[in-house]
Amino acid sequence: MPLSYITKEPFFWNNLGADKHANLSFKGLDFVYGTHLRFIYYNEKNTTENPAIPVDQRTITYNTYNAGIGFTLGLYYNFSDKFAIGSELNPYIDYWYTKNNDDYGTKYKGYEYDILGNVSIISLKFRW
Repeated sequence: MPLSYITKEPFFWNNLGADKHANLSFKGLDFVYGTHLRFIYYNEKNTTENPAIPVDQRTITYNTYNAGIGFTLGLYYNFSDKFAIGSELNPYIDYWYTKNNDDYGTKYKGYEYDILGNVSIISLKFRW
């Protein structure tokens, strides 16, 4: 009998920080850099309808929290006072903690990082 799983993942994700724009010697070119604080929470709930698994063990829930710091590095060309086009890299390092509701109350924790985190190939910016 095939296993069937239903997964629900409500989450909250927030980055709070500031970017600086430095004009380079080329007309209209900006170097963008900055730091931001990161916080992510998600709740993953996996459920199976497999009758071979006892009813009280068919659902498992994971609560995960991430906190860390990220950076922004980018290059933009200003083609008007309001619009710019360019690209960014957003590397980060996070500490994460996960707890699940299994019989053992298993907990996981550690660090994760990404050097090329959230690469934007092409970004279009509008200034208010």
